[in-house]
Amino acid sequence: MDILLLENSDAFRRILEGIFSEIPDAQPYATADAEEALTQLENNQYSFICVSMYLAQGDGIGFVRKVRKLEKYYYTPIFLITSDKSQKVYIEALSAGVTEVFLKQELDQLINFISRLASKHSKLSGRILYIEDSEPQRLATKKVLTEAGLDVDDFDNANLALMQFTKKDYDLILTDIVLEEGMTGSEFTNKIRRMEGSKGDVPILALTGFDNISRRIVLFNLGVTDYVIKPLVSEELVARIRHLLEEKYSLRRVAQSSSDESNLNKNASTAILKSSDKNSHNSLFHSQSDLESLLNNIPDVFYRTDMNGVVTLISPSIKGVLGYRPEEMHGKFLKDFYCTPGEREKIVKALINENGKASQVEAWLRHKDGTPVWISTNAYVRFDDNHEPMYVEGIARNITQRKELETKLEYFAKNDGLTGVLNRRAFLEEVEYQIDISHRYSWSFSLAMIDLDWFKNINDEYGHHAGDDALKYFADTCKHIFRKTDIIGRIGGEEFAVLMPETEIQSAKDMLIRLRNNLSQDPLAINGHNIDLTFSSGLVLLGKKDVSITSLLRRADELLYKAKEKGRNKIFLH
Repeated sequence: MDILLLENSDAFRRILEGIFSEIPDAQPYATADAEEALTQLENNQYSFICVSMYLAQGDGIGFVRKVRKLEKYYYTPIFLITSDKSQKVYIEALSAGVTEVFLKQELDQLINFISRLASKHSKLSGRILYIEDSEPQRLATKKVLTEAGLDVDDFDNANLALMQFTKKDYDLILTDIVLEEGMTGSEFTNKIRRMEGSKGDVPILALTGFDNISRRIVLFNLGVTDYVIKPLVSEELVARIRHLLEEKYSLRRVAQSSSDESNLNKNASTAILKSSDKNSHNSLFHSQSDLESLLNNIPDVFYRTDMNGVVTLISPSIKGVLGYRPEEMHGKFLKDFYCTPGEREKIVKALINENGKASQVEAWLRHKDGTPVWISTNAYVRFDDNHEPMYVEGIARNITQRKELETKLEYFAKNDGLTGVLNRRAFLEEVEYQIDISHRYSWSFSLAMIDLDWFKNINDEYGHHAGDDALKYFADTCKHIFRKTDIIGRIGGEEFAVLMPETEIQSAKDMLIRLRNNLSQDPLAINGHNIDLTFSSGLVLLGKKDVSITSLLRRADELLYKAKEKGRNKIFLH
């Protein structure tokens, strides 16, 4: 596990290098030269990157922007180290692609963070059944999984895969949902879930090109454990497989230990009374000791409640998740530790609907300090010999970090990283949606295509940082002028667009004039110079013939170019 460290201070760099060297399997490479660091990144593969905010050549945030342009480092964790606590630095860093920001006085937290992430880069182990009818996709994905350490049996047909599954044990199934020949992935999943015993419990990771809520719910209702959206990102795929395998192995260990404990409790009294053999006592002692050792060291939280939901057993790892010691939770209702009653109901309903088993149920719990904590739970009801329910056991994993990352990724998937407005893809999707809604309900909207005038001159005269500041300033002014219901997007470079729902074209023009006047009255100040930002715009009203985004954008673009040809700083409408 190689770590690149870019730090300007010699003393601080040596301290960090020494600390990183103590992390198991870590190989740090430290430098103060940003260009040397970029060369290292291009010629080698690093698992983590740590960069200081202040560098001899530029700053850490600018360096991160350059790194994110390298395709192989698009998802690599990058940590910014700074002494600046301001929210502005934090927001700018995340927008540039920084994974997390650490203060220099929080080095212990940085080390803890990296040490935990390091375990996610270790080799996997397990046997995977993989179904994909696209040969190029199947071969490419199999290569990724094999390199990650997994043993993969791959098929282009679900019928053949099912025959193999009945003969061989697998730790996880990876299947495409849409298959052209034979069974679909959904039908295959259904057949697996109908099987008895452990065969029917194997985790299933679905591969799908559909990314909407209703489709995802259907997949979960079919019995899928988790899903990945196509096109596949190898880092995400491996991370989700790792999570499912770790959860399966943890569940297996705890179930075995729970079984051992149950047998121990059932036979302990008889064994002790009947035997005076010292070795019997030692054996019982060691079994109990092994169970306690497992509960004390398992990273996830193992818990047990009676059928009323009162906690009767919980592992010490709960302290690191919710801040409570086990004795503080014993005898209390587990529902009292959830953020809302509805969150607890997710587990209860899953147990009822799935015949006593709940898998991958995500819910919000409340930390002792009041902050919410995301957990993913596998739970099951234990029955006695008469099939009467005795208690509920479960394993809970803290997934707060994953949820926060998903939130960040979701934000940056839809929003432009520099300005915070919608990016091109998200904006165009919104326009398509608004066209459909407007035609359906006989509404209308106005669309303005906007291009900043003479933007290249700003970059050439004041530098690219000034250009970035100009784009951010323009976007912020747009947010101030336009209404909350209006939709702002950055289409590319210095080109923006604004969609104004239920707005006639003259009202839309008035708003653009307000924007122009605001920019004129309050110019952008850069390095002691006032820069007057102006723009050209093409403004159109949705027409009956605009059944798709193509014709609408074409009309707006034509007007925009006319405005530029006529001297710029003009608004042309139709």
